[in-house]
Amino acid sequence: MTLKDFSFAWSCVLATLVLSLGCSSNSETVPVHGYVLLDGKPLVNAEIIFQPEGKRASIGRTNKEGYYELTFTAMKEGGVVGLNRVMITKEAAGPDGDETIPREYNVDTTLTADVVESGDNEFIFDLKS
Repeated sequence: MTLKDFSFAWSCVLATLVLSLGCSSNSETVPVHGYVLLDGKPLVNAEIIFQPEGKRASIGRTNKEGYYELTFTAMKEGGVVGLNRVMITKEAAGPDGDETIPREYNVDTTLTADVVESGDNEFIFDLKS
């Protein structure tokens, strides 16, 4: 991915987040967690965004095991109940800062997650490079 593609990817992510800030934070949220793998191995320090239609996004970051938990606001954990578009992104170390995850998982994401009101909302994403 080129620096131009990376800039576009981050612009899309930031636009989504800014637009979602204006949306109500009174949405019903429930705990959401899971793992992100890349080619079967834990993806460390990746950002994962769950974006419901017309509502504020929830964000998480993976740890060294690829595990994440979503945060809705500084005072509210979880993700919004319903169908969410999922975007996963990770910036490469170094001055280039290129995106290391294929576009189909962020800018052109094909990932979704249906967050349910009751039950375990564990979502595992095994990405392919």
